Amino acid sequence: MYCARYVRLSSVPIDDIKVEGSDDFDYELVIKNGIAYVQFTHSGVPYEPRFAVSLSYRAKTKQPKMGSTYYITAICVRPDSMYNTLIEVTSYSEGKDLLGPLENNNDLYVANEIAWRELTSKDKYGYVQIKDSDGDGVITDEDVRVAFECLAKAKKGTDIVLVNQFDRIKYLLSYNESQNDPFEGNENKVWIGFPSNYGVEEICAYSSSVREMNLPNFKVLIANNEATIRMETDDSLQLTKNLDGSFVAWSCACARRSTRLNFASSILRTPIRAFDTIKIFNISEILKLGTFNVTYLDNENSVYLISEDLTPDSTLEQITEQQIYVTRYMRARLNSELPSTEYDSKSGAILLIQSKLISNLNTLIKEGKISKYLDENGAGREIDANKDIYVSVVEDNPTQFQFGYGFYTKKGIKHLFGSYVLDTEFNK
Repeated sequence: MYCARYVRLSSVPIDDIKVEGSDDFDYELVIKNGIAYVQFTHSGVPYEPRFAVSLSYRAKTKQPKMGSTYYITAICVRPDSMYNTLIEVTSYSEGKDLLGPLENNNDLYVANEIAWRELTSKDKYGYVQIKDSDGDGVITDEDVRVAFECLAKAKKGTDIVLVNQFDRIKYLLSYNESQNDPFEGNENKVWIGFPSNYGVEEICAYSSSVREMNLPNFKVLIANNEATIRMETDDSLQLTKNLDGSFVAWSCACARRSTRLNFASSILRTPIRAFDTIKIFNISEILKLGTFNVTYLDNENSVYLISEDLTPDSTLEQITEQQIYVTRYMRARLNSELPSTEYDSKSGAILLIQSKLISNLNTLIKEGKISKYLDENGAGREIDANKDIYVSVVEDNPTQFQFGYGFYTKKGIKHLFGSYVLDTEFNK
């Protein structure tokens, strides 16, 4: 600031001003006709400082008019509490608020968009956002491992998908294997999609390798690995995004969990609504995928439908669904009904546990969660405590009991093979 006997201020201060300089002088703030200036004096007479002077003050500048709308763009970081923890989402708008804004690299926002095109207002889903531990913008193997470790602690989630991280799929398989251990009590099914550059041969080879691992059969491979989705930004712009197969797998998992579909029903021919386009396969590719038990979507009359429903080891997805549900249900019911119950004799305790098992299984039958029990001719029958239930007391420990049970699963009609005759009755 140049030396002068006074300095005019650009705005009127709203409180005290601070004036600094190496000279010995006094100063006075003068405001006339809305104009503010500082006058310098020495011994009561105007004075021109010999060195630079610095002035600091606060003032009101231009302010928004009442009733006007103003916008601000800012970069903010989510708190650590939102990373590596399972967060449940109960509506589309809640997901947008939690995961926004819509950007090309925001995979979780896209996943929320997909979820609510498959789910209903009665449904919910959960997500875990992986924490970038060193803040360099690159997710590492260790980051993914820690995220799955946190998910395991939550003991929730029956259908798990790892989005856009196929090179870390080993952590998804490890989670699936460890959490399906009976001592973990966290039964789950994983849905696996493939990178866009995978061909049918590579997809089938992967299915074969998974089968050879001899891991639990609670996994579904989705072959379709290219899709597009059109979304609308908050300012009404249309954004089309190209997606790989992990997002298609996510949409299928959401369709399975939707209340539109009874949990014991087959996913076969379930419509997938989330995408504008999905890459489909020709007949020869479909036959090859079927040989390796890879599930795929097809297009019928402009509707994308799940057209296969097998896990890599040839188990119907519908059966794995019932296995998971029944195991969780029976554990929860028996844990609430039996521990701390006293008994007078081992045989009495065994009969009590048998009765609880039969009662709970009958409830599952009445609710349509599992099939009726069948005799050798395929006719319905009652549960037989001697054939379908096993209970025993652990030797040398009268407080521990072992039990087992069998149940019959529901299955859907899948293939029809017909023949016909001409000019006569068929039964001849």
